[in-house]
Amino acid sequence: MAEDKLALRNRIIGLLLHDAREQAEKSKRECAAALGVSTSTITAFEEGRKPISLPELEVLAYVLDTPVSHFWEHDPELAAGKESLPLQEVLTLRHRIV
Repeated sequence: MAEDKLALRNRIIGLLLHDAREQAEKSKRECAAALGVSTSTITAFEEGRKPISLPELEVLAYVLDTPVSHFWEHDPELAAGKESLPLQEVLTLRHRIV
């Protein structure tokens, strides 16, 4: 059940990413270059076959001139989730990433 939910979230974010890319009139090649990945990775993100990390999503949001919130405002569960997160661990990890 949890895997199905994650797969659905990846698909929703992928569709929103595809929409934002087309609205910004950017190619997959331009997005791939911004992340330092292949165009097939961008395709996998857009098709929901590969999950995108928050830092990758933040970079693409910047490149596409789209607020990051665009990718989860359509479904509050994408932003909040129902599971309780270990917030201190999340904060520590996020500081290390940034």
